[in-house]
Amino acid sequence: MTSEVTCSYVSSGDMDVSKNGLSVNVDFGDTTCDNVALLTYPNGVEEEITLED
Repeated sequence: MTSEVTCSYVSSGDMDVSKNGLSVNVDFGDTTCDNVALLTYPNGVEEEITLED
């Protein structure tokens, strides 16, 4: 994952998150400094989410 010093959010990269047996992937994008990430569920369903400070 990467982020520019001037950006408040992670701006690229992805990570897998697991909790209570559910594992999802969070994709932070293509280096654009924004508060949007793409959440992908195990069944392939994708959901755009807004990151908070």
